[in-house]
Amino acid sequence: MNHRDTTDSRDRLLAITLHLREVRANNGVNSATRDKILATAMTMFTRRGYAGTSMRDIAKEVGIKAASIYAHCPEGKEQMLHLALQATFDQFLEYITREIRFEMTPLEQLRSLFRRHVQWQLEVGERAMAWDAAINQFGVLGVLSDEALSSIRRTQALYHAYHLSLVRIVAATQDPEDSAVALRVLCDQAPEWTVGATRAGEPDDRPARLSQLAARILGVPDF
Repeated sequence: MNHRDTTDSRDRLLAITLHLREVRANNGVNSATRDKILATAMTMFTRRGYAGTSMRDIAKEVGIKAASIYAHCPEGKEQMLHLALQATFDQFLEYITREIRFEMTPLEQLRSLFRRHVQWQLEVGERAMAWDAAINQFGVLGVLSDEALSSIRRTQALYHAYHLSLVRIVAATQDPEDSAVALRVLCDQAPEWTVGATRAGEPDDRPARLSQLAARILGVPDF
């Protein structure tokens, strides 16, 4: 194991830790209401389209007065989309790193990251799909400013850089960059895996099956 690679992965994890600490500090006491508004907006933008969703529609769905929603997004719907995208990815980042500790080995960290990413996709599939649709469609269509889109991409880059730093240490492959991308795609597509999916009431064996595929991608005997 290369000491420089290990130090890099620790630095990447520290960057995520500091980012999430700042997010929690900035959210303040009204975070529950804010989170509900942004999660609702994210889903409605995906179902109805950005143009087909008004601030009044979002307020009605949340169960608050239309005027109240502007306390959270005084600049209007574009700000709502920006904050909804940012909040969703911050919550994803919090979720997938929750069980990771600095004293864990790189393999243990990567395994935890992978399994939590898969679980996120399976548990909150609609929100995950909404985020993917929004970041890949609304941003391209020019709804968000370049500055807003760049801020979201910077947060996304925190995860990608940390993930890649772990893959570089763990993978027994020629191209760790390709392996890292393949792992993330495998996680993102977890809800679409029906082969081996169990009937209602039975344990979902998709995480175990995906872990086996991940081991093959990494070129390791066990993952």
